[in-house]
Amino acid sequence: MGVYACSRVNVVVLSNPKSGAGRARRLALQAIHALSSAGHRVKHLEVGGDELLDPVRLEKASALVVVGGDGTVLRCAEASAKADCPIYHLPTGNENLFSRQFGMTSDVRALRCAVEARRVSRVDLGRVRVGGIGEPFLLMCSVGPDAGVIRRLSRSRRRALGHASYTLPVLGEVLAPMLPMLGVQVDGQVLVEERRGWVIVANSAQYALGLNPLRRAQMDDGLVDVLFMPARSSLGCAHWLMRCARKSDLTGAGAIECRGRQVRIRVEAGGACYQVDGETASCVIDARGLEMEVSVDAGVVPVLSAP
Repeated sequence: MGVYACSRVNVVVLSNPKSGAGRARRLALQAIHALSSAGHRVKHLEVGGDELLDPVRLEKASALVVVGGDGTVLRCAEASAKADCPIYHLPTGNENLFSRQFGMTSDVRALRCAVEARRVSRVDLGRVRVGGIGEPFLLMCSVGPDAGVIRRLSRSRRRALGHASYTLPVLGEVLAPMLPMLGVQVDGQVLVEERRGWVIVANSAQYALGLNPLRRAQMDDGLVDVLFMPARSSLGCAHWLMRCARKSDLTGAGAIECRGRQVRIRVEAGGACYQVDGETASCVIDARGLEMEVSVDAGVVPVLSAP
């Protein structure tokens, strides 16, 4: 972790106007007032939808304050890395796993302290490539029923309505769960060969609803943690979710866990998709099946530490 002397600095506050049913914009204005009152120079940006932040917009900035959910943080990650501008997350999303990982809250006084202390750590950025399409992730990617829920939710166009908006997508996934036939290799070694189930590749220990299936995953070790949970039905998925909720040992019940730098996932059955950081991925796997390649860029994303 690096520590930098800080007096008056340039800060970019970026908010997603769709996050938190308008709460993100209000919180962004509070953050701007708190930082401006302390003498810092603040620029406000609004980015919505799938728009990625251009690193040029971080030129001369000493900190990037992201007001929104995990998807908003993800859309800023590569720009943060390229501009070497550390991220601080003011959470207004549904899960806010990134802020949970680093102990960040919506307290603008804590934000001001973090900006002025400027203690910076660096975390890894995961990358998924499917065919010619590549995209990053900070927290996790997966193929399985969680990706199915995210896909159903994105189709309903109700992303900003909180946890209640997940009800129908979850019910739909219970009735027809996404459990494709999978093959998984980690650093060239076969982990799974033609088994039906659910695979999670995690860069962070944090997961929705505090289930945290890969509790040993670290964001700064240059590795991803991989978990395969065999399942053929909704009942099998419920079994794994219950064990996660109870913090029970998963490998003792038949799950397979591994850690590595390069992961290849072969999806044999069509109709599947994957998710990254709780967002719908760029590619839906067609009837021919497809291969995913997951890699890690070690320590490229700077993060402003919470006080």
